[in-house]
Amino acid sequence: MKLRSSHILCLSIGLFLGTAVTVTAAALKGSNLFPDVPAGAYYDEAVGAMYDAGIIKGYADGSFGPDDYVTRGQVAVMMQRLRVELGLATDESGSSRSSRSRSSSSTSTEEEVTSSSSSSSSSSSSFSAASLNPYGTIRFTAIAYTGNEKDGTASISIVRTGGNQGTVSIEYELQSGTATTDDYEPATASVTFDNKSTSAVFTVKLKNDSIAEGTETLKIVLRNPTNNASLGSPSTADIKILDDEAPTASSAATGTTSSAAATVGLSATEYTIAEAGGSLTVTATRLGGTTGAVTVAYATVDGTAKSGSDYTGVSGTLSFASGEATKTFTVSVSDDASIDGNKFFKVSLSNPSGAVLGQALSNVTIHDDEAGAFGTGSLKFSKSSYDGFESQGKAEIIIQRSGGAKGKVTVQYSTTDGTARSGSDYTSTSGTLTFEAGESGKSFFIPITSDAAADSEETVNILMSNPMGGVQLGTPSTASMTLY
Repeated sequence: MKLRSSHILCLSIGLFLGTAVTVTAAALKGSNLFPDVPAGAYYDEAVGAMYDAGIIKGYADGSFGPDDYVTRGQVAVMMQRLRVELGLATDESGSSRSSRSRSSSSTSTEEEVTSSSSSSSSSSSSFSAASLNPYGTIRFTAIAYTGNEKDGTASISIVRTGGNQGTVSIEYELQSGTATTDDYEPATASVTFDNKSTSAVFTVKLKNDSIAEGTETLKIVLRNPTNNASLGSPSTADIKILDDEAPTASSAATGTTSSAAATVGLSATEYTIAEAGGSLTVTATRLGGTTGAVTVAYATVDGTAKSGSDYTGVSGTLSFASGEATKTFTVSVSDDASIDGNKFFKVSLSNPSGAVLGQALSNVTIHDDEAGAFGTGSLKFSKSSYDGFESQGKAEIIIQRSGGAKGKVTVQYSTTDGTARSGSDYTSTSGTLTFEAGESGKSFFIPITSDAAADSEETVNILMSNPMGGVQLGTPSTASMTLY
């Protein structure tokens, strides 16, 4: 089997930890901690073990980013932490640490802004035992949970990280949003972690009715940890209640949706604009139907590009009338004479009404026109190898446009069998992606078939062809997907 860099990194960490991985992996898995770590993934146990050891943490939004890249500096930090964990090195105070100690980790400012960097969450290789909490830090495993109205409950998972000493408890409270106490049973209760326990699951009771009211949301808040435990982040989360009634004419008119609701999302996973380009038009698109009114909030978020100096920050609300499929907003960028390299910020959508949120967060790159020309660009896959998990039912494939995003371009994509077979292992997929001016990232999905057979990592070939609009094919223009 051919190992990619991510496989090698996970294997290297596992070998360094030895028996410590075996002990902690049994207690905690990455899929129990992070919504973007698939259950059964080859790295599921390693992520849980590394998180519990304090060696690799997630992002401030509660995600892990298993496909994000690591820098050499971040690898050095992880290796240093491993040495301290195994007692092969000392912390900055000069005292030795045993292999059962736990290192602390703080999320850097850059990681709070973007998920395009590694989940190693400290920019320093120094350690301080004084910052450790042996009683643990308690937080939600996700920023949003989902429950079906007809099932009567929503399952909520929380974790205790960084320490597991003693019995501790924490309170939670439910707060109405678009969902009211007619939709759920109000509760203020507590969850207890026994000594050495690091995870807990509890349920919120939902009320079923015969009213077509669409997807509704309430909030759940953690508070008041006891016995010296601390409160982590995220400490608040949304619970989305999926309606099991078909929408009526009146509910469509008011913009509410059923569990099969349409989505509203950004038109691209990435955008690019020349520094001298003046402004970028960002499009939000409704998919799956345009019946009924829909609203969604939009905003910009600083990255390495700063509002006020590199671009003009904006925020507001997009309102779709019934029958409308697209809406736009504009972000202005500032030109300068400095050779300061490409910079980025983000555009986001939030708080949808009448639809489910799709692509919610995308990078915008400001191309430094002093450093290079800005043209139609070239198209390439975001990586040469993707992972597809039967448990998820589909895999997202991203095509990137680099070197410029001037004008409208198109490219065709298709799949062919590798060792996996279309119809039994996955669904053959083909189509055309259209990049409007300024759009530099688009994605499509390949459906994956779940079966009981032990198929042993079968592969699918993914191809790009027939670029139009003056764009060229870059590298890689072919990719593979491994099924797990």
